[in-house]
Amino acid sequence: MKLPRFVAPGLLLVAMMAHPVDGGAQSVVAPDADLMSLNEVRVTASQTTPDAVPCGIDLRLLLPVVENHLQAGGLRATKAPNAVITFSLMTTHHPDGRLCATAAMLGAYRLVSYFDEQAGWLKSGYVVLWQRGAEVLSSPNDHPLATERTLARLVGDLMKTRREQRNIAAPGN
Repeated sequence: MKLPRFVAPGLLLVAMMAHPVDGGAQSVVAPDADLMSLNEVRVTASQTTPDAVPCGIDLRLLLPVVENHLQAGGLRATKAPNAVITFSLMTTHHPDGRLCATAAMLGAYRLVSYFDEQAGWLKSGYVVLWQRGAEVLSSPNDHPLATERTLARLVGDLMKTRREQRNIAAPGN
């Protein structure tokens, strides 16, 4: 049976990890897609839905809020680093029920280069380091603040994960 091209390298990697070539003690190699070295980020927001307007969502006001929370957590906001923090807000407005609902997502991504076998050259793209989401449900009047609090909670979760990874990696812990 012939395995698909993407399966064979994965099986080879598993076999190499299970049976080290040098015959010595097996060591665990941490993936390089981690948050420990995340120090500088560019903060971006994806476009939102038209229903964001009656719900009071304004990305221009939320971008600096997210940047401030990240900076308070120890990350420096820059214009063009190799890491990006992006938030997305998908909002719906239900005028009959006077209700707004937003699915908020926050992600951390790192720029990497890789060799694309099909193209035959190096390419660059972003890989996901961390990603979480939450929902916000409130009245249109309360929705901007409720959404801001949800974004702050997601940033807090990101920073907590980053701290935990750093504590695990620190010698003597």
